Amino acid sequence: MTEHTPGEWWAEGRHIAARVPGGRPNGEVIATFGPTAGSLQGKIPDEANARIGAAGPDLLEACKMALEDLGQYEWTDIPGDGGYAVKRTVDKLRTAIAKAEGKDEG
Repeated sequence: MTEHTPGEWWAEGRHIAARVPGGRPNGEVIATFGPTAGSLQGKIPDEANARIGAAGPDLLEACKMALEDLGQYEWTDIPGDGGYAVKRTVDKLRTAIAKAEGKDEG
């Protein structure tokens, strides 16, 4: 998968905008959420989806940072249920990162 659009992303209503190289100073729309034929028009909050989408690059970066920080621990060495919680979190982070990078298997 190629890298995502670089730079800052933000939501504008049901659109995701970003500053792209060679683009307009106020940004370019890079994605739009909205109804299509046969969709659940009116049942899906397009603006909320756009906000989640716009946060994607920041969330991916945060996941990578958290995985790096948590990855230094051997989860089996953490007493009590803490080890299981760390392993579960590390597994979830790896899955989310793989999905964002187009490396997931399903």
